[in-house]
Amino acid sequence: MGILFLLVNLIVSAIFGTWIKHTKQPKWTFLILPLSFLLLILVRYPKHIYVYLFLLLYLLVEYLAFLLADSKK
Repeated sequence: MGILFLLVNLIVSAIFGTWIKHTKQPKWTFLILPLSFLLLILVRYPKHIYVYLFLLLYLLVEYLAFLLADSKK
């Protein structure tokens, strides 16, 4: 179940990153998904290092999708 959760979140992060690029959203919108993930997960798992690692991973995937959005054309 955890791997499915990870895959779904990575796909959503990539889609969100390309959406930011195509709709020319402000740069602070990169923080919407990672911070919402952080707030929701910290309620259940406040002291696990994985929470912060996944936060960083989702942010990096969003930014990578943002950078690669124009290279697909």
